Amino acid sequence: MIAAIFLATTFAALLLSWGHPRDLIGGDFGLLRDDDPGWSAWLTIHLVAVAAMILWGWMVAEHGALIKPNAELWALSGILLTSGLLVSWCASVMPPRLWFRWLKSSPAVIVAALILGFAARFSEFLTMRLWSILSNATLFGVAAILNLTRQDLLFQPDQGVVGTSRFAVTIDPGCSGLEGVGLIIVMTSLYLWIFRAHLRFPQALTLLPVGMLLIELCNIFRIFILIEIGQWWPTIAMDGFHTVAGWILFNAVAFVLIIASQRSSVFARVSAAPAAVSAACPELYLTPLLAIIAVSMITRIFSDGFDLLYPLRVLAAVAALWIYRGELRAPAIRPSLWSVGFGTAAFVLWILLTPVHGAASADASFAAGLNCMTRLAASGWLAFRIMGAVITGPIAEELAFRGYVLRKLVCGNFETVSYRHFTWVSFIGSSALFAATHREWLAAFTAGAIFAVAAYRSGRLSDAVIAHATANGLLAAWVLSTHRWSLWS
Repeated sequence: MIAAIFLATTFAALLLSWGHPRDLIGGDFGLLRDDDPGWSAWLTIHLVAVAAMILWGWMVAEHGALIKPNAELWALSGILLTSGLLVSWCASVMPPRLWFRWLKSSPAVIVAALILGFAARFSEFLTMRLWSILSNATLFGVAAILNLTRQDLLFQPDQGVVGTSRFAVTIDPGCSGLEGVGLIIVMTSLYLWIFRAHLRFPQALTLLPVGMLLIELCNIFRIFILIEIGQWWPTIAMDGFHTVAGWILFNAVAFVLIIASQRSSVFARVSAAPAAVSAACPELYLTPLLAIIAVSMITRIFSDGFDLLYPLRVLAAVAALWIYRGELRAPAIRPSLWSVGFGTAAFVLWILLTPVHGAASADASFAAGLNCMTRLAASGWLAFRIMGAVITGPIAEELAFRGYVLRKLVCGNFETVSYRHFTWVSFIGSSALFAATHREWLAAFTAGAIFAVAAYRSGRLSDAVIAHATANGLLAAWVLSTHRWSLWS
């Protein structure tokens, strides 16, 4: 609870008074480190606290420490460790004297942030009530559609069951639409804040309830289609469509809200003069990765644990890179021992940080998919999988996360920013976004940070690409030799 309130309060404070901490932190990490001789000590304390917290969590999980006679001491030690972890993290990010200067200069903002932090925690209690409302709305909405289209309706509202005699589902929290509503609220709120100068208020505030209504209707439609697919292909319905359809519909609703509000005079202000067009071209850096993501979301709908259509991702990336071949500047690639070393370190940490628990079923599902193909087809599929891991994947992801995001978080005209320019915001932000596109987020965050360091050191994006390709190449060799196919899922 302490950690949740702390993180929510810190995020709210930074959002409400971004100018103050930005001016205090500055953009040069080297100067900040030299200005604070205690930085290394705080970082060491933080790493020790992280190790101690991991050990504490392992003791509690494996030995049930909290249910023993000394449970109070274990609970107290957990609170103290959490507090030490958070304090040392703050001190290692920015010198304590700057934190106190910021607190002193923004008292009203801190009070407002504390209120928002506790409100965020209190919202968890309201979530269960909202879940009940959304679950019932989804349950009865799906039942109404099925009642119009099918004769063998199976409806048990007391148990939350809806479907047909051949395939039925239980509406649990993951199917209630609560996650989608929460995401659309966050997305729309950020959109309203970022583009507040270009939107008309209070009309623009209606985008929030409209988005919530649309995402809930989409969720009802998603469950209905899930049941229809399940009549014939239950494995694909649960392992493919159920996993991906929610994200596709969320993206569709977000896209509709943004485009409709930007093109409607009801929501958007009419600018008196056209805005200056930046010379930077983000589509050059983002299109290859977006092509891979779009194709993967579609192909996973037809997946039952093994993506037979994976080669389409590689072809989509190749097509995107080919389209922009004239605009993309091909840097001189000079492989170095440093970039290979960074990639090797990322590979080792990825293996160490990826949990083994629960991997056996994923390995078996992946192996079953390969075994269903002929030897020639399986060899061809593996060739595309290795090509995607070692060539198209690293190029597309490094263009997006290190070529674009890493520099965009420094300056709007990102192409003028040197790859040697370090800021904490761009370093952590690009690594966090990179982690968000991977299932093993901790391993991905660590690897993304290493790839960023590779670019910082040389000042070239190509070093990050080589480090990424090295890590993925070693991972591919590891997967093929150990048959830990889940590392590729």
